[in-house]
Amino acid sequence: MKKHAPKQSDDVVDDVINNLLPRFCANEFSPSDTVAYAAALSRIYEAFGANISIERKLQLVEELNEIPFVLTSDAQSGKLEFNRPYHAYIPNEPLRSLFAGISKVCFVDMTRGDS
Repeated sequence: MKKHAPKQSDDVVDDVINNLLPRFCANEFSPSDTVAYAAALSRIYEAFGANISIERKLQLVEELNEIPFVLTSDAQSGKLEFNRPYHAYIPNEPLRSLFAGISKVCFVDMTRGDS
């Protein structure tokens, strides 16, 4: 039986950029599918934790900034949806009070455990 070589660090980053992130753009993930979302986040965490150069980490950050992969809830409706990282506030009481009832303001959904 042939053994598979372990993935190289850059391969993990390439896998996230070229295979995982496009799936978010294609709406292949459902906000209600917590198992698939947790697996996707694990792959992103693995890429960040890989032994890669600062340049590769910056490339990954740039790619992530353009992809709606952060699970959020709308401040008005509570509807779960994916947003780009810079469109999501970390929920805390002052911000929740400030934006209460305002549509299109989104908070990172903290109920999923791995958000």
